[in-house]
Amino acid sequence: MTDVIRLPARSFSQLAAGHGDAETIARLRRGQLSRRLFLLRALLDADSSPATEASLELLVRAQAHRPEAVDEVLLAPHVGSWLTVTLRRLRAGPATVPPRSRRSGATVAASRDVSRLGEIAAAAAARAGLDFTIELSSTDGQVMLPTYGRAESGTGSVTVTAEDGRLRIGPVLVPTDPSADAPGWSGLRTITAQAAGRTLRLIVDDLDPCRDIHQLRAAGRLSDAELAGWQAALDEAWPVLVRSHPGYAEGIAAGLTTIVPLVAPEESYGVNATAMESFGAVSLTPPTDPLVLAAALVHEWQHAKLGALLDLIPLHHADSEPRHYAPWRDDPRPLGGLLHGVYAFFGVTDFWRVQRRVQRDAAARFADFEFARWRSMVWQTTELLHGVPNLTEEGRRFLATLTERQRRWLAEPVSPAAASLARQVTAEHRLGWRLRNRVPDPHRVRRLADDWLAGAAPSPGPISAVLTHDVGWTSTHNVRFDLAGLQMADPEGFDQLCTDPAQVTTQIPQASAGDIAQILGDDATARAAYLRQILDQPDEPRSWIGLAILTELSGDGADGETAALHQMPELVAALHREIRRRGADAPDPLRLTRWLRPLVAEAPEAVSPAAGAPLAARA
Repeated sequence: MTDVIRLPARSFSQLAAGHGDAETIARLRRGQLSRRLFLLRALLDADSSPATEASLELLVRAQAHRPEAVDEVLLAPHVGSWLTVTLRRLRAGPATVPPRSRRSGATVAASRDVSRLGEIAAAAAARAGLDFTIELSSTDGQVMLPTYGRAESGTGSVTVTAEDGRLRIGPVLVPTDPSADAPGWSGLRTITAQAAGRTLRLIVDDLDPCRDIHQLRAAGRLSDAELAGWQAALDEAWPVLVRSHPGYAEGIAAGLTTIVPLVAPEESYGVNATAMESFGAVSLTPPTDPLVLAAALVHEWQHAKLGALLDLIPLHHADSEPRHYAPWRDDPRPLGGLLHGVYAFFGVTDFWRVQRRVQRDAAARFADFEFARWRSMVWQTTELLHGVPNLTEEGRRFLATLTERQRRWLAEPVSPAAASLARQVTAEHRLGWRLRNRVPDPHRVRRLADDWLAGAAPSPGPISAVLTHDVGWTSTHNVRFDLAGLQMADPEGFDQLCTDPAQVTTQIPQASAGDIAQILGDDATARAAYLRQILDQPDEPRSWIGLAILTELSGDGADGETAALHQMPELVAALHREIRRRGADAPDPLRLTRWLRPLVAEAPEAVSPAAGAPLAARA
């Protein structure tokens, strides 16, 4: 039996303010344990095979002898992943079993079936100090005991025994220190950092077959040098959190137990992720900088806390429609995803807000820029959430506390350079998102093309669009973020570098002549470059984005002559494409934008969520 987990008002207020002390995290952990016990009960109800019964019997013995050992194993992050995915598969049928991950080589959780329950039971019994024997089925010739490690056990049935504290898995004798490697055995290794009396100990999980259920390219076994690299990064990142961000560090130390290394992507940005099923673990690519690691830990732990809170207290009603714009994602988001993003990047904003005061020189300038851009994006999205009707009463209280803290941040000054670059980076993402995800009504676009070619004014009426995930445009890389980073690091050196655009493109291959001129403040050159780029490659979104940002920064904003380019870039680009399709000369983009101004100023927008194939493909 499990107790009802209640979250005191004090803990709720802490979490709503972005933090959560050790006591609050302990309550979230108990909530996760309760959730996993209920999932386990449901799994046992769905499968009553002899192997499952034997595993349950061993678990019950361990529970009676040392219940905290069972709790420790059940709270291992990827036990949660396995329980969730396996139960989902059992309920849906065998057709839902996902394939082996071709990217990571790891076997995803569901393919291990219910046989992993025996591995969980064996790990719990070993931790409880029991002598026992149990027959398990290996997967791919391996047996993985959560919190212990992985044995190369051979295929088929494997006998696992424990006697007088020694654990044997088939032919493999597990070493006394199970984190050490031995013949046939790979242990779960740890990295540890200390600062100001606070310790962070993390398992580096490069073994568990359930660690990559979202197929983010989990790394295989790390070399000693790679593990040492993680240790070195943590040694520098942890003091940053403890000394400058103690409200976050306390919660991280209390609840974060595991990192899953990911394979670094080829592009310049790393990947960080948190699976809600795997409370206590975060997945990270190798950190390029201690501050990057510190910020990533804050960001991902925010996701973990909110996910655990939502398991106890619903903050919103069911709303899975991906229809909201999030400034940190390339795709439309459902309400839950939007709330998660706000909470995670709230923590990131707070991180850089503090860091800009403790850093020096280039690092301080970059922190100032990061604070400026995240503050703006999170605030705008928070305001959007206030208008969403599907929040619960508790959700509105949670959001009100977040809003109040952010409101105070709005009064904090940032440098003009940081503010300007933040506006550009934010605008680039917003414009790229619209170009990528919104498809204007093709009938309306054709009618407008008729009007243009006839020399008439644009026909009045609503402007409707469909949200989709694929409109034939590639994902836009945020070039201005990369340029901003170079400029903040060394303003004088950046100016010198930009005297030769070819040198810039060696560092940022996607930067165009227009981008470089625009960030240097040469608006005339930038305008000419963007117009030329659109003429040469009219379906390249970055040129449209650059032209829109340039006109907006020049003061021609939402109410100016080029308002259509700022507010509805997808309409301008689609109309430009339709006119060319008819064999007419490509219109001047700015002239076309000005022609659309009366329509944009007067006609309401109507947006529908995606439904199957993109509207453009169906028309």
